[in-house]
Amino acid sequence: MTTPRPFLNVPYGAYLSRELPAPDEELTRVGPGTPCGEYLRRFWQPVAFARELGAVQLAIRIMGEDLVVFRDRSGRVGLLQRHCTHRGTSLEFGLISVRGIRCCYHGWVFDVDGRILETPGEPPSSTLRDRLCQGAYPTHELAGLVFAYMGPPDRRPAFPLYDTFDLPGFTLEPAGKFMLPCNWLQIKDNSMDPVHTSFLHAISSGYQFTEAFGALGDVYKMPKNTDEEKAARTAKMQETLKKACQVPFEIGLKSLEVARLAQRAAEIGNVAAVSDAGVAVLLAQACAQSAALNVKINVNSIKDDAYNKETWSKMEAMLKQVAALEKTVMETTYKKMG
Repeated sequence: MTTPRPFLNVPYGAYLSRELPAPDEELTRVGPGTPCGEYLRRFWQPVAFARELGAVQLAIRIMGEDLVVFRDRSGRVGLLQRHCTHRGTSLEFGLISVRGIRCCYHGWVFDVDGRILETPGEPPSSTLRDRLCQGAYPTHELAGLVFAYMGPPDRRPAFPLYDTFDLPGFTLEPAGKFMLPCNWLQIKDNSMDPVHTSFLHAISSGYQFTEAFGALGDVYKMPKNTDEEKAARTAKMQETLKKACQVPFEIGLKSLEVARLAQRAAEIGNVAAVSDAGVAVLLAQACAQSAALNVKINVNSIKDDAYNKETWSKMEAMLKQVAALEKTVMETTYKKMG
């Protein structure tokens, strides 16, 4: 346990408290074998968006472990250790099969539970497939998220279904995906701190829920913006949100162009282009969904009905294009790969 920085009890006492404490290893480290890591592994943890699992598998790093997550052609989700148990090749470059995923190096096929289904190159008498398994974790899908249990198999709990998951008039949907360059503990410390919202959020972006949300700031006479300042801030925020919606849309359209070119190349015999088409479709899909999500989240903030309707129409059209092209790429992939 790290010794915390001492509290000062004298004015102008900074000299007495200059040393910054080291990170608390017991709380901040979550890799295999660490105290906090083993604790967090006793619970189902979200590891991916369901919308990310398309024609190409996804390489992820969760609690210090390198993994690959995918949806096989039967619709089942698999979460496997990234490196093949045979020769250590990354399954990030594998081929999704009807059942499981096939390693690109020697063609071994692993089911979503880690069982080995095929071992090409081995003699018919080989018992490797019966004796070995690829490392795998159980998964569960709920409301657009893929959860995994990464703890001891004999301690796996039932997936929790809380009453707040099914409230009348509400639908659970995953939000946007973003990376924050900090330790997990800092995020949880912030999300569990209710007081900062009355000061920080009320000042920077207004009362986000109700007027009572800023009551604490009012008690301490926090400065408020004039009507002109509020109008200027609102206009700037709306313009920023519009740009946020437009960027992934433009990237998605470019990705669609690349996917179409790669798919055509694959059709005329360039097998290598199949992988390029799959990756480009996946990127286009992610961009389209991100753009649509931005519009959906910000529709109440961007009070421009004409803009919102036009943008949402474009997003829906692009999502349909992505879905159609993904199907074509998948068909070409299976045709070329046999």
